[in-house]
Amino acid sequence: MAVVGVLLWFFAAPVVGFFASEPEAVANGVRCLRILFYGFVPLGFGIAVTQAFNGAGDTLTPTLINLIAFWPVGVPLAYALGKWKKRIV
Repeated sequence: MAVVGVLLWFFAAPVVGFFASEPEAVANGVRCLRILFYGFVPLGFGIAVTQAFNGAGDTLTPTLINLIAFWPVGVPLAYALGKWKKRIV
């Protein structure tokens, strides 16, 4: 995930340009990929850990991890950061 993140950081414009040709869409897509870059390594770690639990036959632990990480932490954090970003720009 770290390697993919670094590649997307440096080649964000060509990747986004493959899907959109409008300059504003490309600029927003590049900004989005560069923001997502910061979460690639933790996301990769989380995927590996939850799949290790699933492979060991434990499905309750990954379910609880995802419920806690996404709903009470991830959603409010995304909302708060979205509001905070609007004040900065």
